Amino acid sequence: MSLKAEFRKMIAGMAKRFAIPPVADIYFPPFHKGGQPKDAQFLALRLQSDATGIRFVLLPNEEMERG
Repeated sequence: MSLKAEFRKMIAGMAKRFAIPPVADIYFPPFHKGGQPKDAQFLALRLQSDATGIRFVLLPNEEMERG
């Protein structure tokens, strides 16, 4: 199952139990070729209820994918 499909399944399950406000904004860090610096490994998400969260983003390392 793809990550996108897993995420949709998880959200659908949560939506049955909770009232989830729509996403108002999402910020992804810029992609840095050769690896992300520590301050560019997080994303921010804001819901329409103004709840905000910060999440660690683990982007794949191109070198490891080639291995």
